[in-house]
Amino acid sequence: MAKFRSHRDLEVYQLAFETAMEIFEVTKGFPREEVYSEAEAAETQTWLEFSVKCGYLEAEAARSLYKVYDRILGKLVVMIQQPEKWVIGGKGTR
Repeated sequence: MAKFRSHRDLEVYQLAFETAMEIFEVTKGFPREEVYSEAEAAETQTWLEFSVKCGYLEAEAARSLYKVYDRILGKLVVMIQQPEKWVIGGKGTR
């Protein structure tokens, strides 16, 4: 079993951070009043849909980002179902 010292060591964190940075770059082209701070994965997917509907984001770009967030959500579900594998700072990790 892998040992983690920080949440930054988790693949799901790294994937979510990388994708959030990609979304941050994409939203730089949005009108000022439509720029928002990203929150949880499912909410981000909803904002991607709004962005396409409002014409701020191409459907293909949104589809690609949406799929990555599906992967992130899947990884989070696995972590919730098997929490013992993802304990940070447990015995033997110091």
